[in-house]
Amino acid sequence: MPPLDKLTNTKSPLPSTLVFVHQLHSRPRGDKVRFLACVSDYDPQTATLHLFHSYNSSRDNAKKTSSPRQKVHVSLAAIVDTIARPTDLDVGSWVNVMGYVSEPAVSSSSSSSSSSSSSSSSNHRHRSSSSGRREKSIPTVQAILLWNAGSVNLSAYESALSERQMTGT
Repeated sequence: MPPLDKLTNTKSPLPSTLVFVHQLHSRPRGDKVRFLACVSDYDPQTATLHLFHSYNSSRDNAKKTSSPRQKVHVSLAAIVDTIARPTDLDVGSWVNVMGYVSEPAVSSSSSSSSSSSSSSSSNHRHRSSSSGRREKSIPTVQAILLWNAGSVNLSAYESALSERQMTGT
């Protein structure tokens, strides 16, 4: 068997980290991630898939509050020709995505707050615009693989992923 240092210098692909969409804000640029989300729109001009996942953690469920729709933009530029079933891009389809976190897109939204700070360490990065509107950055992922999730038991998936993240397995 080769020495350990020889094994660590192999050209094997790096593993991906399974995350919820709302956790993409805290992932560093270039991080390889995998996540499940629902298609809300597809822009064929830019090969950009707009996805969301409204996840309620057990903490949110205890408060009986609804979770906002967490969004992610996925660039399919590198894989658009390899998508076997165009129906995977239909609105309402649940898809698994593997890819690399890249620069976030910015989406304007009305806000009563006039905060002018920009916080890149926050899970909800915001920038103030000159019009007084608050801009929330939407994470962007460069996809290297996309596949249809089929029929998903969403609550079982969320529960399993939450437990996996808590136990570190």
